[in-house]
Amino acid sequence: MQNITVDKNKALRYIVVKPQYNKPLIVQKETIPTFYSNSGEKLISALNKHTEPPNPYPAGIDVIRSEVHMFGFARVYENGDGFYHDDEFLHKMNSFFWHRNYPTPFGGAGLFVGSNLDGETVAPVTDIETLQRDLRAVDFGMLHRLGEKREAVKIEYEKLFGQPYKWHY
Repeated sequence: MQNITVDKNKALRYIVVKPQYNKPLIVQKETIPTFYSNSGEKLISALNKHTEPPNPYPAGIDVIRSEVHMFGFARVYENGDGFYHDDEFLHKMNSFFWHRNYPTPFGGAGLFVGSNLDGETVAPVTDIETLQRDLRAVDFGMLHRLGEKREAVKIEYEKLFGQPYKWHY
């Protein structure tokens, strides 16, 4: 196994996934210059830049925050590629996406990246066409149904992806 070192002055090349209310997902290549200096702040800044407040707001919801305050990472491919995503996604009503290899949808924008053997964030190995094939937009109505009962998650997943739901509760 080869150890890959990261040059602190290098840019991070990533793919952004932007869900939008009642529109197709936007999946495009992006770059964060000199990412490896203050990388946490730069991740939050990029997630904020790509997350749009929902329009229209669902009935009964007064305020929905569009800023990202806390983020997480979810690996979706065996090669280590995955998403930095907003960990407070329930505040992102109407803008969700679901990846074929993950048990639940993501809210707001997702930054698709890779990781090296040291666990550092690097450019993804998975190509943009494969990523696009494995993504689906999720609307608020579907998300509401998912919250009603766990069986709904399996049903919606199987409808979206045409394959059995492989996770267990």
